[in-house]
Amino acid sequence: MYVPRVIAPSIPFLLALAACTTHDGDEDSAFDSGSPVGDTGETGETGEPDETGETGEVPSIFAPVGHPAAAWFTVPADRGLVWERDPTYAIEEFTVPQMVVMADGTLRMYATNMAATEGRWVMESENGVEWGTPTEALLPSAFLPLDCGDRLEDVAPHYRPGGLDLVAEGSYTPVHTEPAEWRKFCLFEGADPGPPVPDTAAFFYEGEAADNEQISVPSLVSLEDWSARLYYVGNLASPGEGIRVVDVSADGAAGASLSDEAVLASTDVDPLPIYLEGGGVRLFHTHGHGGGPGYADSVDGITFTRDTGLIPHEGEDCTAVGGECLLDPAFLHLPDDRLVLYFTRLEKQANGTFTARIERAFATD
Repeated sequence: MYVPRVIAPSIPFLLALAACTTHDGDEDSAFDSGSPVGDTGETGETGEPDETGETGEVPSIFAPVGHPAAAWFTVPADRGLVWERDPTYAIEEFTVPQMVVMADGTLRMYATNMAATEGRWVMESENGVEWGTPTEALLPSAFLPLDCGDRLEDVAPHYRPGGLDLVAEGSYTPVHTEPAEWRKFCLFEGADPGPPVPDTAAFFYEGEAADNEQISVPSLVSLEDWSARLYYVGNLASPGEGIRVVDVSADGAAGASLSDEAVLASTDVDPLPIYLEGGGVRLFHTHGHGGGPGYADSVDGITFTRDTGLIPHEGEDCTAVGGECLLDPAFLHLPDDRLVLYFTRLEKQANGTFTARIERAFATD
């Protein structure tokens, strides 16, 4: 999402604008045969049969067979709840980290270069810990004559039976110290092994009327039949914003909204869905007014519980000089069984600008 370099009037506004080898891909490596983890109520019970004989049980989400990234994007339900920041690590002047796993096990971190914000830059890794030199990778001009704006602010992997696509957020921001006039999601096809081919004929998703052309931070989770759920922030930086979820068919077409309202509090943004062992979804996000990575769990990926902050900012938030905001969580389950979250850190300077970098934390549970 757009990272401002002017004084932000409020934390919600800033969070909305700022967003914003290896595992071998074995189909059974990330899952067990137990009952689904997560719940749709405080107790996690599925309910007694009603008069029609229905039990009220909610179908759980599992990764499709052959998903190349499932092991990297899966967390045990009782882990990843306590985190310690790594004070030795930073990628200076980069923000908005987003992870992609290639079929050969290579990892890619797409990010925004604050010195050249038009496109998405990419770094590669074999282990999720050491990353190579950033290079410019994706530009909005690739979609012409389709107008995908003048910036690509986010990118999300969309794993398909035949490979990997990338859903990119394009925004039109004629005044780069102000919010975008509009945002749309565009599609790069065939990103693995690539080079990705832009769909120059049609947008992947343009949002609903209530989103006011302000959709941001796409993120997808594939289901067993290779359909998917698309999560995004709708009506960005306005009253009634929040994380929405949309159905995506097995043939890759975005469809109907699956919820009449935001699935979490309106102050939660930057969604990142990953799999829970045993079934279900954990939705990492930027949590609350003060920011910081948070999480919520779900059986069906629509109804969430345990909406909780995980890594709060230290001291003041970034509306104060010297204060920090932590945004844009990006998760990996490493081959050595460690859990890592990469995220954006903004720090406000005395002149009203922000220094920016990517930091990370490791789970201690």
